[in-house]
Amino acid sequence: MQNNDAKINLTDDQTINLFIIGLMDEKGIQYGDEPYKSDIFQELKTRLLTELDRSLVAALPDDKLDEFSKVVAQDGKIDPDVVAKAVLDAGVDVEKVAGETMAKFKDIYLGEDTAAGAKAENEEA
Repeated sequence: MQNNDAKINLTDDQTINLFIIGLMDEKGIQYGDEPYKSDIFQELKTRLLTELDRSLVAALPDDKLDEFSKVVAQDGKIDPDVVAKAVLDAGVDVEKVAGETMAKFKDIYLGEDTAAGAKAENEEA
């Protein structure tokens, strides 16, 4: 079942900002007026948005990915509106992809990457 009525806006600054601030809090970095904390915040936000875009593009079916690649090849850059349209047209489950991406981003940032942990446990056994 496709969810073409999804009203998720991945550029919703308030949602993204709250997520990043939460990550910083969990890491022990309090967001404040200090310039370095603002720099960390901006860097994390940029990385998260990039990972969300990558994950959504990776979730495209092969035929839609080919169409998307052609558009990018013509323009030489990736327009967020083109990504959004391709994802919507393909019926990608945006909530699922975004949730998984954000969870993985959090695990990596906090040093809790379960895949890496499981591999290390298997090597010790």
